[in-house]
Amino acid sequence: MAARIRPFLAGQWLEGARKSDIADLTDMVKAVANNNGEARIESVRYVDGKAQKALAIQFDTTAARKVIETGAAQRADLDKRDNADFVNVLMVFVQANVKEPELGKRSGERVRIEAIERSEKPITYESELARQRIKSEIDTAGENVFKKGFFVDVNVESYGGRRVAYKIKHVHDVIDIETA
Repeated sequence: MAARIRPFLAGQWLEGARKSDIADLTDMVKAVANNNGEARIESVRYVDGKAQKALAIQFDTTAARKVIETGAAQRADLDKRDNADFVNVLMVFVQANVKEPELGKRSGERVRIEAIERSEKPITYESELARQRIKSEIDTAGENVFKKGFFVDVNVESYGGRRVAYKIKHVHDVIDIETA
């Protein structure tokens, strides 16, 4: 359990977490967040009738409030992706950018999602978790990001009856692909 709280303490999100997982973790630290000073959470497990300490993590009120704040942000992000136009479609990069764009702003990147349309389109990130996942892949893959496929949930932005941009909501998986 300490391993699941530590990312929240650092302001990072839990990969693969569901809303209920996030609620469980944030509920655990609410008493500490509402208390001033130091606090310690300990979990005890029983093996053959004998108590054994299973978890000890120590943090203060400020850290507990950070856990709750980060959890709330991730839960809100999970709510955002529930209304995607296209779910789990393959996206490939045509143009990448290492800059960190703001959520909802054009990223300078262009992608192709052939399940929607063969032409490339600019993207915006509508989810912090999706942006972190894709940027992490871009950072580690370098030029090879063009040989990766991203299964994503997207909304399509249209203007004048034609598709003009994709809003990336969620990343399901990343695979290596062969380029022709």
